[in-house]
Amino acid sequence: MWKRFRRQIPCFYPEADNHEKTRIGLVVHTRYWMDKFLDARKLSGKLRYTEDKTLIHERIRDQIPKQCLFYKLDHTVKPPAPREPDDHDYFHGSYLHTLWNIADLEQFLPSFHGSGEGHEASTPGVYASDQFEKAIGHYGWAIDPFGSGLFYRFGWVLRAKPTTCMNGHNRRRGTPWHEIVLRPSEVDILGLLVLPDVALPQGTPRFYEFNLDLETLTKGKSQPPEVRVDTPCRDPPRQVGLVTSCAPPPAGAEALGNRSALMPPAHELNASIPF
Repeated sequence: MWKRFRRQIPCFYPEADNHEKTRIGLVVHTRYWMDKFLDARKLSGKLRYTEDKTLIHERIRDQIPKQCLFYKLDHTVKPPAPREPDDHDYFHGSYLHTLWNIADLEQFLPSFHGSGEGHEASTPGVYASDQFEKAIGHYGWAIDPFGSGLFYRFGWVLRAKPTTCMNGHNRRRGTPWHEIVLRPSEVDILGLLVLPDVALPQGTPRFYEFNLDLETLTKGKSQPPEVRVDTPCRDPPRQVGLVTSCAPPPAGAEALGNRSALMPPAHELNASIPF
């Protein structure tokens, strides 16, 4: 009953990508809770965080915000073919609810709407774009998965061989949507993108919480435990340093001065963050 009304106060730091301390705080906070989320699904060995994004072609890599985290997929089912010079990398916006299924199977099912109401999923396939804002910023709906008041977008980096469809698509580079539809068999998944601290203009589609009942599970899997911050976010947010948080302060926070309230305890991070 109470859970339904535990709607958090959205947080957003518009200069986070340009302010190093705020960016690091957001990244560490995200890594901490994503580790718990992946551990609960035994995915920590398949999706590994890395600061090295050189696996992604520079043509699209330069669009990725600095605060966006990249988790490289460790393939055990469908290893990608060796990269060739004319391969293309693309973004695919997605929902967190489908992450477990996609990471386990290492492939997508074709999206298909079939209603004739518009271009979205009117053709069966995997929809992708080489524009970060169009793929992740539009189709990766904002969600507060951990109840912290911080909203995220999720998406995947794909690689595909040249096709006739791609050739026509490339001639339209720079058009408003620049969208391409690929057959699932043509797509290799490079990894997961996690963008924290997304803006929520009026009318932005969003999920206020992660509903376990909506999560897609592969055969034989059972529902994992919920992963949330310890304190419900109906409490007033606190301002510590540069970041507002409704999460409880980490152990020893008073002695850390302006260290972000979003930071988990240092002993759990196994690292020293210099602020």
